[in-house]
Amino acid sequence: MKMSRSFILIIGIVFLRGQELFPLDMERIEKHVREKFSEAVIETRPFPHLIIENILPEELYEELVANWPGHTVKDIENDLGNYDKKLWQEFFTSVMNNLIKRNIGAMFRRYLRYRFEDDICWISLCNSKHLRDHTLYESLYILPHLDHASTFAAVIIYFPEKNNQINFGTQFYRHKEEKTSIDIIWEHDLSKMELLKIVPFKRNTLCAFMQTPCAWHGFPMKVLPRRMYMSNIYVSNAFSEQYYGHAWHLEEGYLDEEHSY
Repeated sequence: MKMSRSFILIIGIVFLRGQELFPLDMERIEKHVREKFSEAVIETRPFPHLIIENILPEELYEELVANWPGHTVKDIENDLGNYDKKLWQEFFTSVMNNLIKRNIGAMFRRYLRYRFEDDICWISLCNSKHLRDHTLYESLYILPHLDHASTFAAVIIYFPEKNNQINFGTQFYRHKEEKTSIDIIWEHDLSKMELLKIVPFKRNTLCAFMQTPCAWHGFPMKVLPRRMYMSNIYVSNAFSEQYYGHAWHLEEGYLDEEHSY
C-alpha cells in the first residue's frame, strides 16, 4: 500500500514531537527573557509586583502547554512520564531557577524597604532555596492570606486553557482592619477584604510579587481548570531565624485543606 507524502509528513512530526526542543536553546531563551525584563516596570501599589506578558518564547510555551499533565503535580519524579519529566525539569532548573528567578530577585532588590525596616545584607537574604517548591496547578482555590516568613517573592506563570478566563488571575487586597502578618496570616471573612487588583489571567504571563507584612493575595473562587506554574523565592533558614525570631513558626503547616485545594 502506498502512503501519501502528507501522511508520511504527519507521521514524522508525531514521531519527533517532544524531542525537537532538546537541548533547549538557552542562548535564545535567555535573550528573550532578558529583553522582557528590560521592558518590565515594578508597580508598588498595593505592594511591589510585576506582570510580564509573553515571558517565554512562543515555541517553549507551546511545548509546555502540549505536555501539561492535566492534574496538579508537585512531584515530577513520580507523577510525570519520561519526556514530560525531562521537559519540566529542564524548565524548572535552567529557565526558572537560573534565569527568571534571578532576574526577579535583582529587580525586587531595590524595594527591600517595603518589607524590612533596617539595612540588611543582600547576600544573606538571597541565599534562596531555589530547587524546591515547583508546582503545576490544575486549579488553585485559596483564601486571602499572607505568605510565611521564609518567602521573599512568589512567582507564577499562567497557562489558561481557554481565552475567557482573564478574571481568574491572582487577586491583591487591602485588609479593611489593617491586619498584617503580625496579627493573622489567613482571612476567612471576605467582607473584611478590599479587592484592589486582579492580575489578568493571560497565556504566557508572569506574575511575581514581593512578600510584605501587608501583601494580601488569594483567589477565593472554585473554578476548574485554572492552570498555572507556581514557585517561590525563599530566604535562607538562617536569615529567617535571625530576622524574624519567634515569627519563624509561620513556616510550618502553611497550606492545608481548610484554606486551599
